[in-house]
Amino acid sequence: MTIVGRGALESMGEAQYGLTPVGTGPFRITFHDLGQGVVLERNADYYDPDRPKLDKVTITPIADPEPLAAAIEAGDVDLIGGNTPASELIDRFESNSDLVVNSVSDPGFQAVWMNPWREPFRVTDFNKPVAELMKEKGFKVRLAIAKALDRERFIKRALFGRGLPAFGSINPAMGFFFDKDLGKNSPQRYEPEVARKLLADAGYPNGEGFPKLKLLHNPANRRRSQVIAGILKRNLNIDIELETKDGPVVLQDYLQMNFDTALLGSGGDFDPDDAIVDWMQTESKFNGLKRDKAKMPFGYFSDKRADELIDRQRLEIDPAKRKALVQEANRITSAKVACAFLYHPMSILVYRETVDYPKVSRIPGLVEFDRVTMA
Repeated sequence: MTIVGRGALESMGEAQYGLTPVGTGPFRITFHDLGQGVVLERNADYYDPDRPKLDKVTITPIADPEPLAAAIEAGDVDLIGGNTPASELIDRFESNSDLVVNSVSDPGFQAVWMNPWREPFRVTDFNKPVAELMKEKGFKVRLAIAKALDRERFIKRALFGRGLPAFGSINPAMGFFFDKDLGKNSPQRYEPEVARKLLADAGYPNGEGFPKLKLLHNPANRRRSQVIAGILKRNLNIDIELETKDGPVVLQDYLQMNFDTALLGSGGDFDPDDAIVDWMQTESKFNGLKRDKAKMPFGYFSDKRADELIDRQRLEIDPAKRKALVQEANRITSAKVACAFLYHPMSILVYRETVDYPKVSRIPGLVEFDRVTMA
C-alpha cells in the first residue's frame, strides 16, 4: 500500500497518475514511457535530508536473458532488479568478479494443485482425521504424488539449485513463523517407495490404469512442468500431459477449478496471512472463487479446523500464541494434502561491484534505492 496524492490524482487523471504517481518516497518520477523506461530523480523534500544518496536512477526494461546479461557485463546497467534473472544466467554471473549475486529466501510458495472433484484425486470431504482419509483412494493418490515429488531433484534441475523445498505455505522469509521441522515431519516428505505403495493401494500398481492427466501452467513454468512430469514418470510411472496457457487464462481456469493439476502459487508477502488466509481457508480468494458451487461445494481444499485456526491467528496479538496457531494450521494443510507443496523461491539481486547495496536495504521482492551509493 502507498500514500496517494489526492490532488495530483484528480488533476492528472488515473491514466497519467498511473505513469507518474505522486507520493512521499525518496524519489520523484520525472519520466515514464511504457515499455521504454522510467527515470527517478531525488526528492529534495524527502523527510530525511541525508537520503536518498543517488541523484537519479534510470530503469530500463530488458526482457530477454542474453541482452540483459550483456548489458550488466558491459557496465551498461549497474543492477538487475524487478524479476529474478533467468536461472541459467546466475552461475555465469557468479563467475564474474565484476558482479555481486545476492541471494536470500523470497516470501511465497509454489505447489502442484490437484482438483479434488476429479478422478483420481477425488476427496469430497477433508473434515476427517488423516487416518480416515487414508482409507480413500483419492486421498491415497494425492499423498502418493506429494511423496513422489523429489523436491531436491526438482530444484536442481528446474531452478539450477536456487530454491528451497516446500512442505507448507509458510516460508522461510517469514522467519519467526516458519516451521523448520515441517520438512522432517510432514507426510509429504519424499519417500518414493511409500508413494508407489500408496498408488498401488489406490488401484494403480506401477501406474497401470492411471489416467493421463494434464498439468496446467503458464509459459514461464513450462520447463518446471517438464521436470515435474519427468519426476512423476520416474517415481510413479504415470504420464502427465503439459497444458500451457497464458498467465491470465491459467488463473481463470484455476479459479473456476477447470484443471486436473496446476502449477502455480504465491509471490508472497512477509506476513502469514498471505500464505494461509489467501490460500488455505475454505473462503480464501484463490480457493476456487469462480467455481460452480452447486457442483463443487468447496474449491481445492476445505477443513473446518484449519479455518478456525486461521481466523483466530488473525486476531491474536501475542506473537508466540499466533505462531502456534499459524504452525498448527500449516501442519494440517500439509498433512491433509491441500496441495503438493513444491518449493519456496529465492530472491536474487545482481549488481556490479561498484554498487554499495547495504544489508538494511535488502528486502526480498523489492529494490530499495534510498540508501544505495556508487563507488
